[in-house]
Amino acid sequence: PVIEGLKRARIRNKKKLTYGIDEQRFEMEKVGFHESVRKGYLQLCDQFSERMVIIDGRGEIDEVFERVMKIVDEKFKL
Repeated sequence: PVIEGLKRARIRNKKKLTYGIDEQRFEMEKVGFHESVRKGYLQLCDQFSERMVIIDGRGEIDEVFERVMKIVDEKFKL
């Protein structure tokens, strides 16, 4: 998931650079940094499972959106 996320972020950043927006600071970090950050969030999710949910962010935007909305609906009984 880290490599895939970085690829998406870098593509997004290239598009934003066209408009003069530069948010590449985190994407310039090494993969190990991102793995550590991910590990920390996974630990938090284990610790606070009633408040946090892991959502698979792979796939098309619409697919990920549907996953998010399903969790929101379940959590808030919508």
